[in-house]
Amino acid sequence: MFNLLGGNHARCVVRRWDRLVIVARCGCRRPAGELGPVSRGPAAAAAAAPAPDVWEPDPDAPEVEVGGAPPSKAWTPELSAPEGPSAARAAAPPAANEALGDTGAYTFQEFWLDGDEGDQAIKVNVGSGNLFIRSKMSELRGPGVPAVAYRVYNSQNDIDNGYIGPWREDYMITGLSISSSTTTYYDGTGARWVFTKSGSTWTSPAGVNASLTQNGDGTWTVSYNRTGEKVIFNASGWLTKRQDRNGVGITYGYSSGRVVSVTDAVGKSIGMDYLINNGAAHSLDEVGAAGRYTRFFYDSVGRMDRVNEEGAGRPFWTMTYDASDRLVTMGGDGRSIAFVYDSASRVTKVTQSRTGESSVVTSFAYTATGTTVTDPRGNTSSYEVDSKWQVTKTTDQLGRTQSQTWTANSDVQTTTDGFSTGGGQGNVTEATYDQLNNQTGITLPTGAATQALYAQGPGCTGAQSGNPYRAKCTIDPSGNTQSMTYDAAGNLTAKTDTTSGGTASTTSYTYETSAGTVCGGKAGQICSATDANNKKTTYTYSGGNLIKTTPPAPLGPTLYEYDAVGRVTKVTDGNAKATTYAYDAADRITLTTFHNGQTLTNVWTPSGLLTSEADSATGTAITYKYNLLGKQTERKVQGPTGSGYSNTVTNGYDKSGNLVSTGGLGATTYAYDVANQLTALRPTSGSCTTSGNPAANSGCVKFTYDNNGHETARIFPGGARQNTTRDTSGRPTRITATDAGGYTKADVGYSYTQGSSDRIMLQKRTSHLEQGIPVGAISSYSYDSLNRLTKAEEKNGATVNASWTYTYDKASNRTSQTRAGNTGATAGTITYTYNNANQIASTSADTTTWAYDGAGNQTRNGITGQTATYGDRLQVTASGATTYTTFGPGNDLQLKSVTGIATTTLYSSDLGLIGKDLQGANTSWTRSPDGKPIALTQVASSYYVTDHLGSVLGMFGNTGGWQGGYSYSPYGEQRSASNVGVIGSNNIRYAGGYEESANLYKLGARYYDATLGRFTQYDPAGQESNPYTYAAANPCNAKDPTGTSVVVALQECWAWPQVRLAIS
Repeated sequence: MFNLLGGNHARCVVRRWDRLVIVARCGCRRPAGELGPVSRGPAAAAAAAPAPDVWEPDPDAPEVEVGGAPPSKAWTPELSAPEGPSAARAAAPPAANEALGDTGAYTFQEFWLDGDEGDQAIKVNVGSGNLFIRSKMSELRGPGVPAVAYRVYNSQNDIDNGYIGPWREDYMITGLSISSSTTTYYDGTGARWVFTKSGSTWTSPAGVNASLTQNGDGTWTVSYNRTGEKVIFNASGWLTKRQDRNGVGITYGYSSGRVVSVTDAVGKSIGMDYLINNGAAHSLDEVGAAGRYTRFFYDSVGRMDRVNEEGAGRPFWTMTYDASDRLVTMGGDGRSIAFVYDSASRVTKVTQSRTGESSVVTSFAYTATGTTVTDPRGNTSSYEVDSKWQVTKTTDQLGRTQSQTWTANSDVQTTTDGFSTGGGQGNVTEATYDQLNNQTGITLPTGAATQALYAQGPGCTGAQSGNPYRAKCTIDPSGNTQSMTYDAAGNLTAKTDTTSGGTASTTSYTYETSAGTVCGGKAGQICSATDANNKKTTYTYSGGNLIKTTPPAPLGPTLYEYDAVGRVTKVTDGNAKATTYAYDAADRITLTTFHNGQTLTNVWTPSGLLTSEADSATGTAITYKYNLLGKQTERKVQGPTGSGYSNTVTNGYDKSGNLVSTGGLGATTYAYDVANQLTALRPTSGSCTTSGNPAANSGCVKFTYDNNGHETARIFPGGARQNTTRDTSGRPTRITATDAGGYTKADVGYSYTQGSSDRIMLQKRTSHLEQGIPVGAISSYSYDSLNRLTKAEEKNGATVNASWTYTYDKASNRTSQTRAGNTGATAGTITYTYNNANQIASTSADTTTWAYDGAGNQTRNGITGQTATYGDRLQVTASGATTYTTFGPGNDLQLKSVTGIATTTLYSSDLGLIGKDLQGANTSWTRSPDGKPIALTQVASSYYVTDHLGSVLGMFGNTGGWQGGYSYSPYGEQRSASNVGVIGSNNIRYAGGYEESANLYKLGARYYDATLGRFTQYDPAGQESNPYTYAAANPCNAKDPTGTSVVVALQECWAWPQVRLAIS
């Protein structure tokens, strides 16, 4: 979709314990792949680390008094009659499930004030104009549905229930209003859904995707079909429980008709206290647990005007209201946001402010059919909506249109892309659904389609019964099929490749039962995962917390310890090395202590922005500054006195949040069109012409886009350019690079068709002109039933010029590789064997033995004999003759490397690697606002030409002359390079990764060995089915730039998020 308001530059947000695996292994506030500066010698003195803000649960805090049963009288929302500013909408009030809250079908304009959306979401419904805010008051992590309490605000609110007027507690506006023929479900956001009685059952309204059941004991259950979550009420409609599909969750306790406690599945509770006036509760006083509370204060007419969240590690908020009790301003931690409304309580203006900065204003204008939004730069976009306030058409600031249609159930049925602008036909992506509103298929404009089947039938003859909202079979665009089985609760128990002639591989899972006797957990917690090679990992729990993960030997177990509120305080890795964690009251990690006693100290603002990190190992501190939108404006690295590696990078932004300048090493200026698309970048000392090609030696690079916002051309100094053409699904079909004279220097074509059928995956690649490959050679790709690459065959006419053949075991370990012809590497076959932990045990090319440590890090390569060592932070400390120094945990932020007497110092910004110093020879990189490498500067500047994966095909010089190119094997081994001048010294190559040594790439958290097609470290995120396999063994279509998550390279071409999800 279009980027209507810009803001394409990431800001720092809260890092909490629930993201601990990433934080502990990869570090905080650093995008994947970032490298950074370090001293050229030993630290002279450690930088003084600020004292960490550590909050621990108070053992002497009074226990929460758990409430009892809810009232027996009928629950009612106590709806207000429209009056004052609401009178204007009385003639056409919102329907039962429309306008208020967040139903999942609305489109919102979002605004940032603090934290992330999980802490506080502030957004305007672009259809109805309703201001919706949901702010977390308290939370306790636990199994199943965790204990959490929110306060909610709707500018068009008509629900009177609650004790923090004009806001509402989410649990006080969750209930059932029951009559003999209808029951209205209020979902806690302000939205409501009317169920109609039909005999002894209740018919669900469109869009809710849930069922209503009256149980045998008179209680009621709303069951969400797609998630399995249950919301349970007493016979009178009062909220009593929320549970996951396994029946594990939270219980609400009452006293005198008000909620006084929320208790999770292991007995931890949040308490609510009230101010009492004449014996009756009239307002909420505080919410919290374990000694950290959110406290509320009220003005003379009973409106909540202050919220003190300092006890919970967050800001002290102040609010003001107009005469109609509508929120006018809200501020805290030095920032504020203000709202203006029309007579129908629709937001017409939002102003974001901070002392010393220019305010940022977004405005809204409404018609009978839609809304026009004026962004902070003064440019307008518009939305057309249907009678349910669902967006049917979007027109961006350039006048480009996209449209979508909806099913009766409020699911997106079709999207028509930006080529419909000006009356064009547009390209249509279509979704299908069954009678239960399960999504059964997605079809791209070019014809590739995926299917999901939820019951027995053609293509799914062996499906189990039950769980009608869980897919039993899937069929991908290549015709490969998978079947899934579930337990009675709907937990996935097995996934099997059922493709005819396929791998027949199965992964399976077991879970804890309600008895808690399998692995010590709560119902539905995973007890074991068995991979396709039948190797099992087991999990052990205590008190709802995971305390031990036992992978297959020879990997060692990982142990976890927790505090009283469920935060991880200690992790002991497979090498038996322990790391401990301390937190502030908002659950942000403030102190990490490693096994050797070294520490990393983090300081946060109350709003959740990281302001400093200090690492005792190197005596280095990194400090950060931000603007009113939470964008990072400064990143300052401070080393010990005399170390010589301190570095400061500054960032400037326009009012829409677009990065417009960077200062310091590689200082760059960026320009945008009215739709917030990058149109040009240049060194701060360079220049860009307003029209025509960039001048030679100007440093200017220009960009053009199609109607869907996809890049079509990148124009370099002197007029050299990279042109990209695409098919109707937005996928690149040809990438051509021409020099300043218009002569083609690199030219690659792509085809996704097999026979006459469209496929998602790349089927052919034509090297019209590519380094070291015969002109016009065509590479054909074959895949197995798990979509793993099995063969790449390159033909020059009828002659096979080169080929690569791969086989895998069922767990995606490569068992053989055969190279033949002009591959750039030794021809022949190498076979591989593996141990139970998916680690290489031996190969047919071995010169020595393979070795790994207990945490899964490869310590010796059996083919080359190269060794590696690792530190207490699971970071690489040495590889071969090179030693490394890193900042923080893991490998993300590498500071320097030393090989013999040669020292390389690396410099970074929040965009990634921006420079290095190799013994006085300086290199800097220019990056786009989203971190893509654009140019390299050594003595002079050179500009990257890249393929669909981001692999560098070649480089142009300052005047538009071709400097040479590269080609690669399917898994990224260098095949050919001109290796003259900058082509030989450039490190950014395959998939845009940083090549540290021949065919060894630093990809974020891990190192990737292209000769093996796998990582040399265990997956730190635990997200991949095989912890070492690269890109799911599908390197022609996917990559893993972070070392923690596979990215399908073509996803950025699919504008519709559901398409990405279904195809991935």
